[in-house]
Amino acid sequence: MATADSKVDVAIVGGGPVGMTLALALARRGVGSVIIERKVEPDPHSRAVLLFPRTMEVLRDVGVLSEFKRRGELNAHVRLRRASDRHTLLDFDFNRLDDVTDCNFAVAIPQDVTDSILLDAVRSDARITLHSGCQFTGFEESPGDDRPIVVRFRDAAGSEHAIDALFLVGADGAHSAVREHLGLELDGKTYPTRAFLADVEIAPEADSADGLLMAAQAKSFVVSVRYAPGIWRIIEQDIPAEIGPDQEAKHAQQLAEEIFGPAAWRRTIWTSAYKKHERCASTFRRGAVILVGDAAHLNSPAGGQGLNSGMRDAHNLAWKLDATLSGRGDRELLLSSYDVEQRSAFAHDVAPLTDMVERMQAAPAWVRKLAFSNLWIGRALGHDTALALRLSMLFIDYGKSPILVADDGLVGQRIPDVRVPAGRLHSMIARWGLLLARKHAGDDVGENLRALGVPIASLPAALDERGFEGVELVYIRPDQIIGWVSRTSHVADADAVWRAMGVLNKPALVSA
Repeated sequence: MATADSKVDVAIVGGGPVGMTLALALARRGVGSVIIERKVEPDPHSRAVLLFPRTMEVLRDVGVLSEFKRRGELNAHVRLRRASDRHTLLDFDFNRLDDVTDCNFAVAIPQDVTDSILLDAVRSDARITLHSGCQFTGFEESPGDDRPIVVRFRDAAGSEHAIDALFLVGADGAHSAVREHLGLELDGKTYPTRAFLADVEIAPEADSADGLLMAAQAKSFVVSVRYAPGIWRIIEQDIPAEIGPDQEAKHAQQLAEEIFGPAAWRRTIWTSAYKKHERCASTFRRGAVILVGDAAHLNSPAGGQGLNSGMRDAHNLAWKLDATLSGRGDRELLLSSYDVEQRSAFAHDVAPLTDMVERMQAAPAWVRKLAFSNLWIGRALGHDTALALRLSMLFIDYGKSPILVADDGLVGQRIPDVRVPAGRLHSMIARWGLLLARKHAGDDVGENLRALGVPIASLPAALDERGFEGVELVYIRPDQIIGWVSRTSHVADADAVWRAMGVLNKPALVSA
């Protein structure tokens, strides 16, 4: 157990999926961390059950993707089908994304299994210390110390402990004690509807549908997704007000029989009814204290963006903490960029998609039918790939970040993971990123690369089909985001390159 003189680079309050993902991402970069988690064992309930392609890339980067593929249900398509006749209403075909990611699938997996996989990885990594069954009680800052944050917590026996840290990350959920200690609130709205979740077991003969099954005539949107053999999650967007906790199990049975048939239901495993929110903190960091996941932003589970966006927070933050701790990056610049980028992602990507899906799901049946008709028309016109990119969370745009200088709409976007002779482009990105150059780039490029301290590779021709025609140099950040581009064969703007890496006041690069 930690003592008063314990020191660590990063203290993480909250040992859920987001906190553990951050700890694993830091460990892969050689950074040690301590996790303080109030629960002794993970929550046994399923909760979030669908992880999208971008999250699969994050899990690949922290070394646990193979276990998620082994224990989850892989879905190359996310099909929405009418329960009565299995007619396909909507089809998100992730196979269409094969040329931009090797994670061209979603994984249906209950969150207790997600927790279990990540927990096993955390416990096996010597760079991570996990204090479970411990209650975070507060922190103090001492700016003059070598470890300026004193993080305090209490163990199950009531003993008080403290850790001296360089950074404190609040990954402790919607009721975050870290956020409360900062005096921040989650501002936004609460939807008028109340959602209902139920996990049910159904008979083997009914367990053969491919995709999500929707009860088309229900008063509100009711859909089910299979996440294990014979086990389905039912989601109702507006549970009737008169149904209380004592009636939830029976209500789940009624929904299951409506979707799968009158004799299909075997048992109700778990239920939960709750209000839905769309809320965000005004800032995701103050000084060296940073918020991630539900501690920073909270949204309705409609569209499945909640846990997925939290893991993206961790992926964005890990390399910036590493760059700061290594002395390579400017702390204020990098942490400010995390705040701006991830609040922007919530405001412009997560919240609008969630709000659109929420409104459609809570609408009357005839409105939903019209909406699905329009989506079908969009698919016929070839718009479904764009929809799949949005749902997969592969479409990212951090163009207004303080470390990015936008250029032609490329800077700030995720680099497509195209095929290269060595396999995939993302596998070539090193600790501090990757520089791509045309084969005919000028003689000054070699000197510039040595100054950048990142590996060089030939710019793949496959990128020309994705807006890179005429681009000579591309710097890719460690989180696969395009940090800088040049349409000449030399580095004309050294400041922009250093800024993209989170570095200030470096000498000018060699330039032709």
